[in-house]
Amino acid sequence: MHALQRWFSISWLTAGTFLLGNGPAFAGRIVVANDEFPLADSGFLEPNDPARFALNVGTWFVDARPGRFLAISNDQGLTGSQLAATMVGAGHQWTVTTQVPANLEAMKAYDAVFLCVTPMPPLLLIDYVNAGGNVYLASRGVEAEATLWNPFLRRFGLEFSPVQTGGPVDQPLQSSHPLLAGVDHLRQIVGSSIRDLDPGDPTNEVIASAGGLGLFAVADSLTYFDSKTPFIRVSEIEISWRSETNTTYRIDYRSALTGNVWTPLNPTNCLTGDGSILRYFDRVAIQEPRRYYRIVSTNCPILGPTSAGSR
Repeated sequence: MHALQRWFSISWLTAGTFLLGNGPAFAGRIVVANDEFPLADSGFLEPNDPARFALNVGTWFVDARPGRFLAISNDQGLTGSQLAATMVGAGHQWTVTTQVPANLEAMKAYDAVFLCVTPMPPLLLIDYVNAGGNVYLASRGVEAEATLWNPFLRRFGLEFSPVQTGGPVDQPLQSSHPLLAGVDHLRQIVGSSIRDLDPGDPTNEVIASAGGLGLFAVADSLTYFDSKTPFIRVSEIEISWRSETNTTYRIDYRSALTGNVWTPLNPTNCLTGDGSILRYFDRVAIQEPRRYYRIVSTNCPILGPTSAGSR
């Protein structure tokens, strides 16, 4: 039988982390800004504190270590020289591009992505946050922002509303959230107000408002994973199927469905069938919340009727 001559069966399995109760299963952090001007070069004027805000965002994403940050935008809110100088001066890697990463693996090269205007597939962003990635998302205050970003934001309990925030103004801010520590003003032109879809959920909240309209919001599961709240994690997956006699099988996996590259779980050995149910065990890495599997009949070195896989 030639390699990959046929697929014997396909088994799609998902492994993830789940909080006890109704909490979400993501591990990254999200910052949502109603307007792009807080971090634009024109916002770096007194009495505003854009440098402190940018550094607070970086620290919230990566703690005290240098971060690898990717700004995907051609908008002035993320492409200014003063923002770049602030981030690089603090030891962070700051890369600006309009090219969206091809897949989740490419995005994992960065600790956070900063977004404004340039669209991204919502499912790719969701997978990135679920895999521990962080996102800063700024609106331009146009109605299309809701259509563009809400499929992503609603997954984490937030949304852009059609109601605009006012400006231009050096917006006074008061908040106890660490993102706004030392930040008492940020530049505001016209933005899209932000709504918290579930005020009872502690992992998503509007942290600053004006006139009843949300200016800045966060989605944060990391704080709650780090707390004493118990949680359940899938640590091992069993893949099993009824085999055919004198047939060998290889198990492939990939971490997302957006690409077309499969990786063998055990590249040097396969399992041989004898008509019984074969079983293979794969350990689930903490940083990889999802993995897809397929079983392929092929010719390769024989491992045996059962085995415990590892990563």
